[in-house]
Amino acid sequence: MAAFFAAQPIPANVFRATLIAYFPLLDLYSAPLYWYAGLVSWDTLWAALLALPLTLLGNWLGGRHFFGTDPQEFRRFAIVLLAGLALLGLGKAVV
Repeated sequence: MAAFFAAQPIPANVFRATLIAYFPLLDLYSAPLYWYAGLVSWDTLWAALLALPLTLLGNWLGGRHFFGTDPQEFRRFAIVLLAGLALLGLGKAVV
């Protein structure tokens, strides 16, 4: 989904705002489904709770960096970051 938006001719601020809105909404939708299917344990909830401050910090730091960056540079950074995360996900799936 994020790679789809990165390939669209939309302004960087719209791209960033869309991703900031999309992922929490996706989590709010999918978390109860995972819970119902028995895929979420109390350990998962504790880990998510502990990760929440890091997520908020990352959003804040990303915002500070975003407003001082050229839109093309931001788009390039976002695409490289998404590609790196995809490679990590593929590597984890293989191992």
